Amino acid sequence: PPHAAPPAPPPPPPVAPRGGLDSPHEPSPFGSVVQGLTRIGVLVSAFLDPDEAQLNLARQLGFDAVELHTGSYANALPGDAGEQLARLERGGQWIREGGMRLHAGHGLNYRNVDPIARMTCMAALNIVHAIVILALFLGMRVAVRVMPRSIADATEARHVRLVLPRGDTRP
Repeated sequence: PPHAAPPAPPPPPPVAPRGGLDSPHEPSPFGSVVQGLTRIGVLVSAFLDPDEAQLNLARQLGFDAVELHTGSYANALPGDAGEQLARLERGGQWIREGGMRLHAGHGLNYRNVDPIARMTCMAALNIVHAIVILALFLGMRVAVRVMPRSIADATEARHVRLVLPRGDTRP
């Protein structure tokens, strides 16, 4: 079986935000899926906005990890990025307090990944898009070496796992 799986909710209506589970007041179809995957040894991750109710629901449903949706931070204007980073840091704290692993991704690149990589207990960064875009210009070999160096500098030798394209395990 796979070693990790991030089941995602069905696509939201066009006006709904990305990165959320159903309301905590509605029954969730994820509970049995999460339990089944966990039972066979798969690490199950939810992709969520840094919303306390959503993060608590992820904990209640038994998710092992939460990947914080960093799109609002990545797309923020320079004057608003600090506020979005603070939201993500609060979300990271709720995730850690809930006993789940902290992951992050969406819109992260070589210029904005540093503060996210520095978050306490960050375990994984999903940044394949940035690597692939750089690879178009410099080649995959260079691209997969530059980002880990950026992350290593940011995390000061903490262990943060870089999620590379499928099958690529180069440091």
